[in-house]
Amino acid sequence: MVDTPIYPIASCAWSVVPSLRGKYAVTIPDPGELGRAAAFEDESIFSLPAEKVELLVKQLHFFRDELKWEYKRHDFLEIRPDFPRPQFYKRLFKVCGLDAFDL
Repeated sequence: MVDTPIYPIASCAWSVVPSLRGKYAVTIPDPGELGRAAAFEDESIFSLPAEKVELLVKQLHFFRDELKWEYKRHDFLEIRPDFPRPQFYKRLFKVCGLDAFDL
């Protein structure tokens, strides 16, 4: 879980300083990034401390390799208030300590 405020301005500082202090940060590119760093208005910046990169990569591999969960492999489903959960959701809920039953 990432617990971070989202900073809408001074992204040059807020995308770097928290990670130097051991925290995660999410920032929105401000005019400096838009004009000088080739950022786009539909992008955001996710920063993390260098010592947490290895854990993040391991966790992403766990989702891909163990839970078989990849964003590119999902198709859009009919939007309904609730639906029978696919098996990967049930496994994910259990891993996160949540109820894994269908409503």
